Amino acid sequence: MIPPFSYHSLFNDYNNREQRWLDRYNALNEFKRLHGHLHVTQKDSRDLNNWLKRQRYQIQRLEIGNNSTLTQEKIKMLKDIGLFDLNLTSKKDHNNNINSINTNNSSNSSNNSNINSNI
Repeated sequence: MIPPFSYHSLFNDYNNREQRWLDRYNALNEFKRLHGHLHVTQKDSRDLNNWLKRQRYQIQRLEIGNNSTLTQEKIKMLKDIGLFDLNLTSKKDHNNNINSINTNNSSNSSNNSNINSNI
């Protein structure tokens, strides 16, 4: 039997997820305090290592302009402990950057062929 929908249970689920995220963030802070770095291996802590992989994946999504589960507050917290050097752009800005790089590369290759023909 499926239990009836309840906003109360939905709110509790959200709070539990947020609390778990904060617990792992605090564990990462403690790891950094003890070890002086943020490179958590599976051997150190499988749970924390997996959590870090998920945070990196969410950051990658943001960097290419996709949606992410990370809030601005969480991003700031992760940046503050030195986990990421974030360069977050919108999808439009990301595409413009890619087009700019491609344009520069094609003009550089034509410059290189002119240089090579002068040698």
